[in-house]
Amino acid sequence: MNLKKPVISLLLSTFLLSLAFGFVAKAETQLVWSSPDEWEGIDVEIYAPFQAYPGDNITMRVKVGVTTNLNDTYVTVRIHGSKSEGNNSWTTYVYVLSGEDLPLGAVLDQNFTLNIPSDVSPGSLYGHIYCLWNIVSPVPKGHSEEDSFDVTYLKNREFEQLQAAYDELNATYNSLLANYTKLKNYKNELGSTRNLMYIFVATTVVSAATAFILLMRRPKRLWA
Repeated sequence: MNLKKPVISLLLSTFLLSLAFGFVAKAETQLVWSSPDEWEGIDVEIYAPFQAYPGDNITMRVKVGVTTNLNDTYVTVRIHGSKSEGNNSWTTYVYVLSGEDLPLGAVLDQNFTLNIPSDVSPGSLYGHIYCLWNIVSPVPKGHSEEDSFDVTYLKNREFEQLQAAYDELNATYNSLLANYTKLKNYKNELGSTRNLMYIFVATTVVSAATAFILLMRRPKRLWA
């Protein structure tokens, strides 16, 4: 038996599915935070996947735009979640800028890969951004800002697997119930048909017996 074609088809299907899921994950990436208008001289945008699972690697995109000449620019993002139902926590840091001097019009667009440990509890991951920068002109001025935001929602894989198993069992139960109902209806119809047959047979026997009795009681013909 030639197994090359089925194997090639399976590999091709797997590759296409992986591409499809990759496009879906990319489409689910969203803007999770942007700096307020009052942050003078700097614009920051943070993008992250809409959803993920514990144990996944996710990509966080941080875009920094400069609207004036800056010195000693620091941008740090702290990501944290809970473990063991909130009794412990998980924290990691993303160092976007560390004391850089940035000219007017500069744009830095960077991607950072975050590994989410498998023991992080399902639920929201939270972010906290720290920014420190100095405006060079027209008047030197230092700025320090920070803010908090939601990053990514971690789904519960075990719950989804249990839900899928429950849905499958429920579908099987409904199918068995439907088949049982059909069988019961069929037995009822069969019972009704059998009763009709019994009535027909009884009626036929009674009719035949009546006819036979009438024939036996018919008076004999008198011969002249």
